[in-house]
Amino acid sequence: MQRLTFEEFRRTRRHSQDLGTCENLWWEPTGGPARGFVYLDRLCIKELSDGKYHLTVGEDELVCDKLELLERRLYEFAEAKGYTSETMH
Repeated sequence: MQRLTFEEFRRTRRHSQDLGTCENLWWEPTGGPARGFVYLDRLCIKELSDGKYHLTVGEDELVCDKLELLERRLYEFAEAKGYTSETMH
């Protein structure tokens, strides 16, 4: 089975107003649903109110204003879990 490239992975991104169902997010809800980006219909990067982004992968938590850097880390996680070769989106 062919795996997604990083660029193909990025093209699966869609904006969501409620990230509550994403697999890689573990935080306590504060003031309503979290907004951000969903990849492969299962992995997310949270959008923060200060223009930065938050990514949780395993025990690592990363906050950055460069979305592409966090996307690269999330792609590496998706590859390690086999998500990039399950289906071609």
